[in-house]
Amino acid sequence: MTSTGVPDITPGAKVVTSDGASLGSVADVRDTAFKVDVRMARDYWLGRDYVTESSTAQVTMGFSRPDLNAYKVGDPGHTTMTDPAQEPRGDMAVPEEQQIEQRRRMEEQLERQRRGIRTGRGDDT
Repeated sequence: MTSTGVPDITPGAKVVTSDGASLGSVADVRDTAFKVDVRMARDYWLGRDYVTESSTAQVTMGFSRPDLNAYKVGDPGHTTMTDPAQEPRGDMAVPEEQQIEQRRRMEEQLERQRRGIRTGRGDDT
């Protein structure tokens, strides 16, 4: 863990979700995000604040594989308004009901983590 509380992330480390699904490997690391190298697919960025565990060999994210798209972020080094990752794409919009369900699941997960911190047992699932 860095002095700012952000997890150390090692390029080349395997990236997995909380349910054990492999996402790829760490290709690049920035202050607030890291790039996931996905074999035979488009690479993407994930926020470092979603990392629950990290070692030189593996980075574990705090979400499950079905929720991946909700956690992708734009390139942290790209600051212009033309960042393609930040442009709205009507054909990929998530219906409001699905957004509400996603938020509910995230809030439940956060509450389990908070209970685990209070009891000293980690994720209290």
